[in-house]
Amino acid sequence: MRTITVTACVLATSAIAGAGWYGYEASERARAEAEVLSAVEGLYDVISGPAGQARDWDRFRSMFTEDGRMSLFAPERAAAADGSGGAPARRITWTPEEYIERAGPYVMSNGFFEEGVWNRVQVFGRMAHVFSTYETYNEPGGPAVARGINSIQLVKDPADPNGAWKVLLIVWDTESPQRPVPAEMLPARGRANVPTDD
Repeated sequence: MRTITVTACVLATSAIAGAGWYGYEASERARAEAEVLSAVEGLYDVISGPAGQARDWDRFRSMFTEDGRMSLFAPERAAAADGSGGAPARRITWTPEEYIERAGPYVMSNGFFEEGVWNRVQVFGRMAHVFSTYETYNEPGGPAVARGINSIQLVKDPADPNGAWKVLLIVWDTESPQRPVPAEMLPARGRANVPTDD
């Protein structure tokens, strides 16, 4: 997710790296993978859009568990010449509602599009984890203006009659010249799909 003090999070499925499936029969893997990645793709989709387009925040809220959280690593901010305005590097945690309050005005007033270009999925029973490398754009098909990695934990709540995968926690960090995204967490070529491992 992109940092603006507000990194927008969150994932479309362009490349899928090796997946781990625990507690799933081989015949269930394709279905489980599709469900998990659909939830991740929905996160990217709901926050993306051109300037002036209202986002469907009710849909966004519905993607999280009741105790869901979003956490980002904010980089150090240099102080002005007079010594004001600086801030140390830190981790910030929001509820989905707090994210809407902070990110909503930015994504509404600016063109903001984000997609996952590489994903690694692991599942055990009713838990799933996705490492998703994301890229952020000002317009569809434009150059990436930011890139980083989302770590997304999802669960299937037994009390949920729909049995949907919901986000329990998203943590993201943005790459920098000192900390680029590793080559093995990028698509091999463009945004082509990469077959999953058994």
